[in-house]
Amino acid sequence: MKSMYYQSHKISVRSLATMAFVTLVLVAVVQTWPFSLDTSTESAMLAATTKTAQAYDAIHHHRRNLGHRFLSDHDPGRTGMVGPSMSRVTSLPGHLISKQTSVNPQFAAVIMRLLLDAGVRPGDRIAIGCTGSFPAMNVAAYSAAESLRLRTSVVSSVASSQFGANHPEMMWPDIETLLNREGILSTRSLAASRGGFRDNAVGMTDDTREVLDLAIERNGLPPMHCNSIDESIDTRMKLYRESSDGEPFAAYVNIGGGSASVGGTKGNLSLGSGVLFPPSRQQRWWDRVSSQPDQEPIDCVANRFLAADVPVVNLIDIVSLARRFNLPVGPVWTSDASALDSKVCGAYPVSELSIPPAVRKTTAYRRVAAVFAIVAILGCVTALARPPKWWTRFSRHRLPSFSGTTEPTWMV
Repeated sequence: MKSMYYQSHKISVRSLATMAFVTLVLVAVVQTWPFSLDTSTESAMLAATTKTAQAYDAIHHHRRNLGHRFLSDHDPGRTGMVGPSMSRVTSLPGHLISKQTSVNPQFAAVIMRLLLDAGVRPGDRIAIGCTGSFPAMNVAAYSAAESLRLRTSVVSSVASSQFGANHPEMMWPDIETLLNREGILSTRSLAASRGGFRDNAVGMTDDTREVLDLAIERNGLPPMHCNSIDESIDTRMKLYRESSDGEPFAAYVNIGGGSASVGGTKGNLSLGSGVLFPPSRQQRWWDRVSSQPDQEPIDCVANRFLAADVPVVNLIDIVSLARRFNLPVGPVWTSDASALDSKVCGAYPVSELSIPPAVRKTTAYRRVAAVFAIVAILGCVTALARPPKWWTRFSRHRLPSFSGTTEPTWMV
């Protein structure tokens, strides 16, 4: 008995190899295609970097006038942005190399790059949660937000880990007030908490809590005295909500490891560093998906914003962040007023500040290029699987890549 079978079109090995090569080339082009910033964005980044450097110098001058010592082991550039190893208001151990690395004005451009990657655009409103542990990053974040013309809602805490804003006479609210008085930055906190364990200096002495409260009072900030961490989180969310007048937040920026902001060290480990997208946005192919653990998320301000479909820019693990954008690790900035040998500390004057190349040109996918690559690959696959008759006739005579025909053949 005779039977009929359909013999599929035969594709040569040479054609398959060519198709694989074309696909790899297109994928490589899409992944490495540089995403260049427009002129206005570059100007804003440079302005933020310059403003950050000016803020560092203002802090240096003020601390020198107060008679503060600049320890060469901790702060070789005498910037005044690296605090002592211990003080009455020191809450937790700190990593000296991270604090030294953070004193780099170019982080303002990095933060602006991360905000743009998160989808923030000029004129948007963002929320910021910061501590006294990384004053240099706080200044860079404020500068980036102001240069990008963002409306900010900030809630801060006073206590600091080692090598931060942990001098009793120069804590973060004092720095904020100084830069506002000097006309360098206009961003101010809506309120401030004591910080530390449970965001209320739990475990610290009564004298230390009094010093923290005095810092909040002398800088005219409304104090946050919450009886529990849950109350602190609720209070912060209420402050953000009331300050926005119903305007949606484009992003939440966390700096450091605040208990209420990110759930402390444990919360930061579960969240990760950089741009974090809400689950609803992680399904889209053009977003940079951050790996999220399967465990139940820790209740904190950052996770509440993520649950509300607001991306988070988590500024932690400063050394890794610096390496990601090819910034130097360790002490790299010397205050102009310190008059140190620039060859020793790698100083660069304000006039020579620039945007890091890794910030100016990123490997973020270009959607148009990606769509073109997908269409081209699908077109090539279709042409190989079922080529049109005119291409089959042409390939028979001109190209040895194809054999057979597109018409079914009888087999018995």
